[in-house]
Amino acid sequence: MGAETCTGPVYNLPFRELYLTILAFDGVRRSASADEALAAAARQLLDEPLQELHTQAAGYQIDYPLTTTGFTGLADDGSLELPRSATGSYELSFDIRKLDE
Repeated sequence: MGAETCTGPVYNLPFRELYLTILAFDGVRRSASADEALAAAARQLLDEPLQELHTQAAGYQIDYPLTTTGFTGLADDGSLELPRSATGSYELSFDIRKLDE
């Protein structure tokens, strides 16, 4: 998902939904270490949603590339902050797939 031109804050980015998606894969539970690895990846995405995430956990590859321009950070309400009279753009995607064993 993304937008070429933004002239104000961007709301409703799916950070929590992506977090829950990673945790849903925790249902396979092959071991406690697998649970911990997936939970750690999920926490990283939720704690630092403006940082890209590329990791392997519990036999899955998780990729969350994010590109933003013009935005200054994440506001308390979860929106991407954009200074007044500025324009910005963003693009994010999310992919989780099982690795060949």
